[in-house]
Amino acid sequence: MWNRRHRQGKGQHGRKVLNLPKKTDYQINHAIGRGRKRYGIHFTQAVYDALVAKIQRSDRKAVKLWQETYNRSHWAVGHDLLLYHVVYDHARHVICTLLPPFTEEQLTYHRLKPPGTDHPARNPEKKAVET
Repeated sequence: MWNRRHRQGKGQHGRKVLNLPKKTDYQINHAIGRGRKRYGIHFTQAVYDALVAKIQRSDRKAVKLWQETYNRSHWAVGHDLLLYHVVYDHARHVICTLLPPFTEEQLTYHRLKPPGTDHPARNPEKKAVET
């Protein structure tokens, strides 16, 4: 199949062929833009890379919620005391988009804990049992 991205210089009839960006680039830029819009200005490329690394390493802070299609799945990824709702593309190994933050009903439905509540020192409601 002929692909315009990989052709450089002049085309078949002497016309200039465009060097179009890949779909992966669009998905990364879209995810970073949605992260800034939905989770605040602190969402940067470094945060994006950390989220992708946690999904790829199957970190304990990354929980797969469900498989949407063959290539896409929904994840809950904890990073810097925030819980991100992420759609991950397995074919391109990128985050497609970030969905709005979880509500309390979604957290209980998926049996998720907000980040930072698993340790007794961080959670004042759970006190360590003294022996």
